[in-house]
Amino acid sequence: MSNRPKLRRLHPDSTILANSSSVTFWESQPTYVIVQSLRRGQPEPLIVKHDGTVVQGNTRIYVLEQRNYDLTTLPWDSHESNDASYFYDM
Repeated sequence: MSNRPKLRRLHPDSTILANSSSVTFWESQPTYVIVQSLRRGQPEPLIVKHDGTVVQGNTRIYVLEQRNYDLTTLPWDSHESNDASYFYDM
């Protein structure tokens, strides 16, 4: 895990906060529910580009950051594929 790039959100705070209903929803969820929602096999799992850019899961990552959650504990992997430069693995 230590060789992986640091996760970084694709969207800035202003973009995330513009979707207040999504932020409000995820802020109301316990941390373990947010982490579980990012896992592979969930309807909207964490998707990360090879450079650590979060493609899917930006709002949930934002909420975890606000809670000072250690993002390095989120299991993920990335690779280059034929049709996209991101992959999730949780």
